[in-house]
Amino acid sequence: MVSIAVVAFCFLLAGILHALLSWRKRHIFANPKQLPYPPGPKPDPIIGNLRHIVPESTWFRYTEWKAVYGDIVHFTVLGTHVTVLNSYEVANEILGKRATYHSRPITTMLGEMLGWAESVPLMEYCEKWKSYRRLLRSFKREDVVANFRLAQHQEAQAFLKRMLKDPAEFFSHARLATGAILLRGLYDIPVDSGENEYITLAETVLDIVVLIAQPGKFLVELFPNLKYVPSWLPGAGWKRQAKKWRSLTMKMVNHPFNALKKDLDAGVAQPCYATTLMDTQGASEEDAKWICGSLYIGGSDTAVSGVMSFALAMMLYPEVQKKAQEEIDRVVGRERLPDFTDQDRLPYVTALLTELHRWAPITPLAFPRRSIEDDDFEGYFIPKDSIVLANVWAMTRDKNHYEDPDRFWPERFLDEGHGKPNTDPRQYIFGFGRRGCPGSNVGDNNIFILVASMLAAFHVSKKRGANGIEIEPEFSFTSGLSSRPLDFEFDIKPRSDAACSLIRAHADN
Repeated sequence: MVSIAVVAFCFLLAGILHALLSWRKRHIFANPKQLPYPPGPKPDPIIGNLRHIVPESTWFRYTEWKAVYGDIVHFTVLGTHVTVLNSYEVANEILGKRATYHSRPITTMLGEMLGWAESVPLMEYCEKWKSYRRLLRSFKREDVVANFRLAQHQEAQAFLKRMLKDPAEFFSHARLATGAILLRGLYDIPVDSGENEYITLAETVLDIVVLIAQPGKFLVELFPNLKYVPSWLPGAGWKRQAKKWRSLTMKMVNHPFNALKKDLDAGVAQPCYATTLMDTQGASEEDAKWICGSLYIGGSDTAVSGVMSFALAMMLYPEVQKKAQEEIDRVVGRERLPDFTDQDRLPYVTALLTELHRWAPITPLAFPRRSIEDDDFEGYFIPKDSIVLANVWAMTRDKNHYEDPDRFWPERFLDEGHGKPNTDPRQYIFGFGRRGCPGSNVGDNNIFILVASMLAAFHVSKKRGANGIEIEPEFSFTSGLSSRPLDFEFDIKPRSDAACSLIRAHADN
């Protein structure tokens, strides 16, 4: 009888042989035009540049390489070609204008085994994805955006009330506010607690996605044939875990949509984006379910990251907070809270939000693309099936676009910009071309109303230790598909007794 160890060895050997054959094919038979690859670090035999890739915050390493190799960098990992684009100009030309790069890499664990290959962000470039994009145009329609504004305004007021009651739970309150906005706007599901089953399920699934997305976390991403390993095999616990994670993923996608269907059947559902897709866009239930599920998981963490970065910036740059609060007091007054009608009359707050996108981009390394055919760019060869990465972090620190890029300085986007181009980061932080984020408007509005409301009602400052000395926060961020500041201590207090009364009055109404 063949032992379990022999079976395991055969599967591993098959994976290694697959990688070797892939390396040989791509390095010997590729590049028919004999053009050079873009510059990059020297690879090792077989493994390529595997040992050069740091497991966390890889955008910092790629930004270092920009100083050595330039705006376009090439390296390989076990036979797979990777091209990093370090400038807005190059990324916009390649990812924004060339259909060759509209597809996504095939992710074995996240896409195939957990089922996210059916989602809008991870789906390959195909007819189904094109139909999803056509349907998603409706997400920018004024009636849809207005419906979200109502939820955003009301949930921002609820957020302030929770902050007043328990400021120490800032992160949880921000996550609840974002999740509640999306659940109401997408499915007409009201939420009033962080313990709500939809909120906790989305948090669990998001944590799983972040874990799986870590480079090198699962060997099956490097050796896809390992997905055929029997789950009963010793050492295949990851496959049994993947089955459980897939079940949670499907529940997160199906559960809120099924609740909406139940309300529709009972005749009590209110208009929401899912009904817009089905009633006015002709989407099937399956398509509406996956589109809304994609928007939900994609947007559930972005506003949270933005609000946390805002709190960090206000501690490090208190003069910015003072100027923004003075503008709100002057334009809005202290007898009500800001709303979306004030947005165009708050240029400094608007510049603050633009600078927030630049200073702490939520996706410092844009979600990867895959080239679907050979291409050349400025004399460099980019082979078919290359992974192409846009290094958003390097773009936000480009001195050709931003003076003193490490400084949080909203004035750079006002008349005080002193002649620099100061490119609006929205041109690249939400992606390029047809793969750009369809929810950018709603996401931007989420951050605006939460930040403007906080500025009007609360004051953020550094926390003081037992010795009375201020604790200096670190400018450090998490790794993963999205990035937010690492946990930090800070003080957040109402600006006045009148602000407390205003928060309570608005929340009660």
